[in-house]
Amino acid sequence: MANCYSTLLSDKSNVIGDAQGNAGNVTINTRTLNTRGFVAEISASNRSRGNAGILNINATESISIADGGFFTDIFSSTATGEGGNLTVSTPDLNISDTGTIFVGNQGDGNAGFLTINVEQLNLTNSSIGGSTSGEGNGANININASESITLDNGFISSTVGRQSIGNGGEITIDTDKLIVTNDGGINSDTSGQGNAGNIFINANDIVINEPVQDEQASSSISNLVGETATGNAGKIEIITNNLSIADGSFISASVRGQGNGGSIFIDAQNSISIDGTTFDNDEFSMGIFSIVSNTGIGNGGEIKIQTGNLSIIDDDAIITASNFGKGNGGSIFIDADNINIDNGGIFAINQPSESIAANETSIRGGDITLKIAENLTLRNSGIISARALNNANGGNLTIDTNFIVAYPNGNNDIVASAERGEGGNINITAEALFGIEERPLNDLTNDINASSEVFGLEGDVTINTPDVDPFQETSEALENIVEPDRVVAGVCDATQTAQDILAGRENTFVVNGRGGVPPTPIEPMPSETVIIEGESVPLYTETEEEKALQEQYPAIMTDRGAIYPARGIVKNPDGTVILTRYPTDNTQRISNNSPNCGV
Repeated sequence: MANCYSTLLSDKSNVIGDAQGNAGNVTINTRTLNTRGFVAEISASNRSRGNAGILNINATESISIADGGFFTDIFSSTATGEGGNLTVSTPDLNISDTGTIFVGNQGDGNAGFLTINVEQLNLTNSSIGGSTSGEGNGANININASESITLDNGFISSTVGRQSIGNGGEITIDTDKLIVTNDGGINSDTSGQGNAGNIFINANDIVINEPVQDEQASSSISNLVGETATGNAGKIEIITNNLSIADGSFISASVRGQGNGGSIFIDAQNSISIDGTTFDNDEFSMGIFSIVSNTGIGNGGEIKIQTGNLSIIDDDAIITASNFGKGNGGSIFIDADNINIDNGGIFAINQPSESIAANETSIRGGDITLKIAENLTLRNSGIISARALNNANGGNLTIDTNFIVAYPNGNNDIVASAERGEGGNINITAEALFGIEERPLNDLTNDINASSEVFGLEGDVTINTPDVDPFQETSEALENIVEPDRVVAGVCDATQTAQDILAGRENTFVVNGRGGVPPTPIEPMPSETVIIEGESVPLYTETEEEKALQEQYPAIMTDRGAIYPARGIVKNPDGTVILTRYPTDNTQRISNNSPNCGV
């Protein structure tokens, strides 16, 4: 154990707990720790048989690593033992210039556990990781960064080597903001025999982008079964508020060797944006993938997405669970408020090679299910496809939404077609479809299609819309809703007879239901109440002032007793007329009988 105020390791400086047998443990407590220069390292490793040691580093202010690093490793390929555990705790951790923090095992045994607790983590041209080269599982990596993690050509990885037998390690990241850029990556891959590892990320905001226009550069979060490997791709789970994937970047759980594609689950409460508008590379796609490549053998993986708004913009931007090797297509399930596809697409395609297709008759495309609370919008060749090529069968495509809007003449298609196999099934439930309909595929129209190039193998297209069009015109009102003669009295002229009144009907005033209007225009309104927010309210309520007036007008004493002269009049809501002993200013509206005008 070393307790220091400030620690500096430069060129070829070492703090090593090395041994024959089990390696020793190393603990460093300091305010700041800096390593720089070639092979400036702190290690609790083992170069022979035995377990690696435990390395704990605590810095109360910061740690900076440049070109050196921290290691717990078993260096010998002939050794047998467990990799050691490594824990780093500091507010500010910066690693640059090929610096590294590493837990591994080059012999037979599992890699160790790597735990990092920080406020901010910055990796620039550097790495944090673990690996195995013998028989054993990859390193488990747990990173807690309360503020941010930035990977600028930096990597967090757990791998299983080409000659290894074991599963990739598990990577868990918890932070407020995660940025992966400049060919940076979070990866748990296998090139040997075993499954790729799992990746779990919890961050409020995640940005993955690739500003450098380079065919070989792509920022990513991925687990991969390599070409020489045998095993299934792992699981990727992401919980966030906002996810942005841009400019050639991707999230992938894919297979190039033998095994099934992995599963990807993303819960982005606000939005997911896949935007390739500034990315100029026709040979490279970006987005969210679970793919079996043309060298792979296995079924496509599974993608599940839950979000508020999903935007897929540019022809390089895709979500796909497809199979280009030997096996069935994968599945995609998306639950969103709105989906906007602009020159991008959602695919669950199956395209087996000609040699595989010649010997397989039951291969089918993948399944796509879209549950959209509001609208699905397609423009500029926006595509949703469960298409199958060669002799594979088309997949199934289900869409449940409010409205589907396809911009005119935009080659926006919903497809579950097949070349030489059976067409798939398309089931759409929506209030209405605008600009798109079932018909043969045409680049100049927007089409829904589940056809097959082989006659008689067409799939089914079912479109469920309400029997009543919500935008249809309302019917015209009747010209005469009521008979005016029965609800409105005429204005009488003393010189007119009843016949004169009934004969002159050019100019009339009609009210449907009187609603407080008197039967003749010359009468006062008879209503004793008004209607406020659906409730009847009396026009008259005796006030305190009126009560006081009663005392100002005393009674007149007579031989019949006290008599109060009538000085006002009030009519109650029930129609009772009351004479009052005080003057009233309220105008009481009393019903008047309609004159019959001689009728």
